[in-house]
Amino acid sequence: MISLLHIHRFILALWLLLLSYPLMSQSWKPDFKISINYRTNAIFKGSDLNQFLEFNVPNSAGFCSSGMIIFYFRVNYLGVVDSLYHEGDPDMKAAGIINQNILNTNGNWILPKITSTTNKCWFIFPYFILGGLNNCSDQDKKKHEQLLILRNLLSAFKFRADEKGRYLLAPNPIQSYSIK
Repeated sequence: MISLLHIHRFILALWLLLLSYPLMSQSWKPDFKISINYRTNAIFKGSDLNQFLEFNVPNSAGFCSSGMIIFYFRVNYLGVVDSLYHEGDPDMKAAGIINQNILNTNGNWILPKITSTTNKCWFIFPYFILGGLNNCSDQDKKKHEQLLILRNLLSAFKFRADEKGRYLLAPNPIQSYSIK
């Protein structure tokens, strides 16, 4: 379980890290594009990578439940995801669906014209579930608030490469909420 102290430390470390590194770009980065023949085109109406990764993921957590998962995946020179892992709240049902969606990106990458067998690109996808806040404890409300701050901070730095050259995708959009 992620504690408030861990969230505070992560926010501070992320803020310092992102401010200390200039905008970096990878020398090789594939672009994502859904092919016209893709099998879910009849039901998947999105067009970008984030929408694809969130496809069929339940959009809310249980009552008073908030958490986050960070997915890391690598696309190789063939346009195939050859490495995938995640960290965060292990009980979140969204993890399995997003893992499968990441693997389903295979064959939907537009590779740069100059591509060699050594090319690869890492992506980071932060996913947040921010549950309802009605009748929740102060600690649950505080955790929710801190995760929302972290989500908004990551949104401000989307489409940047981190110190290892991994490409940060925008976090998932969140539903509106109210604190009572």
